Amino acid sequence: MSGTSTEVADAIEWSRIAWQGLRFSVPSDWNPLEVSGSRKRGALRLGDLHHTTMQIDWRAAGRRHRADRVWKRYLKRQLGLKPRNAVDRMTDRPALVERLHDGGWVDVTAARLDDRGGSIHALVRGSGSRRFVLIRVPLGAEGDEAQVVSRIFTGLRESEPDRPENWSLYGFGFQVPGGSRLNHWRLRAGHLELNFQCRGLRIVWQRIALAKRTLGDRSLAAWLEQHTAPKKRRIAWRPGPAAPRDGCVLERPARWFGRLRPASWLTAGRAVAWHLTDADQLVVLTIDGQAQRMESVFAMLCESWSRDPRATATG
Repeated sequence: MSGTSTEVADAIEWSRIAWQGLRFSVPSDWNPLEVSGSRKRGALRLGDLHHTTMQIDWRAAGRRHRADRVWKRYLKRQLGLKPRNAVDRMTDRPALVERLHDGGWVDVTAARLDDRGGSIHALVRGSGSRRFVLIRVPLGAEGDEAQVVSRIFTGLRESEPDRPENWSLYGFGFQVPGGSRLNHWRLRAGHLELNFQCRGLRIVWQRIALAKRTLGDRSLAAWLEQHTAPKKRRIAWRPGPAAPRDGCVLERPARWFGRLRPASWLTAGRAVAWHLTDADQLVVLTIDGQAQRMESVFAMLCESWSRDPRATATG
């Protein structure tokens, strides 16, 4: 990028998006409008108050899937372009291709379509996951490509399978152990909840707005005990170990699951909550499952979430 473009990009506030193994930075006023699918196949659409600013689609592919065929199918089905029409209306962007290659992507294609206002389209393939990722960014004001798209593509990365994985949406970022699977999520105004499964552990991250109203006259510990109690039967919680980052920790005593008693069947639960008084929010982490695995991941999870909405995921 030129010096002028760099200065403009640096003046923009950026936030981190991390979802289903993809992570990248976007201007802070680009918010998720639609989230769908799973790790193998899904989509993420971002936008501001006026229009869609970015669309990302990903799909797992077999060994026989070729990048050129995926690209041609995208041009025809999504853009309505035949191959010979695409040659006349699309211009390759080698600088963007280089940035994506530097991020570890393979089978990279990037081009600008001369449609209304212009738009950038890219196809990449993960070197580890081998899934295809298609990216579409409509361009607005002159210079958007240099100022915004280049920075987005420079920071586009895919998670490594054996390392803690970043997740970040709506200014709420945290980590889960590598190999975790997102079972379900709830993204509502004032309440974000993501439920993961990871090798004998169930991990639930939540962010709740209007914390003072939610707590009422209860202490954080009393609220957390009620918040984590099952609906059908009440489990006694007790104060947990020293709370990291000024949080409140409760733990459910370990118990044996089933009649046989191998060490892997010893289960426990732990819940920790933080009251962010300045933002009037509650951050809640709940872990249930194998007691022997819980200790190894608890500290990492507690340290991973971010207080800064502009730096919503680490790594």
